[in-house]
Amino acid sequence: MENMVPDAMCILRPDRDGVDQYVNAEQVGPRGVTVEVGRYDRVTQRVDKCHLGFSASGVALDPLALRYIWPSELDLMARLAGLRLLARWGGWSGEPFDSRSVRHVSVYGC
Repeated sequence: MENMVPDAMCILRPDRDGVDQYVNAEQVGPRGVTVEVGRYDRVTQRVDKCHLGFSASGVALDPLALRYIWPSELDLMARLAGLRLLARWGGWSGEPFDSRSVRHVSVYGC
């Protein structure tokens, strides 16, 4: 299973209503601009975000809604389902999973 590792700096940033919002300029160039906007809700562990592309041909939207999960939470769910963690890497090339990893590939089995 591949999953992202939640960014604690984004998720744990103090906010009055418990919802963090952000805007990130991903690409800026002569042919257009790509911006990501999003909201993290710490209570529901939900992320709603959208990649917005602006160019001479118009605006393109690429929305994404997901619930984030910490690797330890995923491990607990697997244990409750009768599975155990067999291996975890920082990506599909088998790189180590460590504190700098932004994703993990976790292998579970009986």
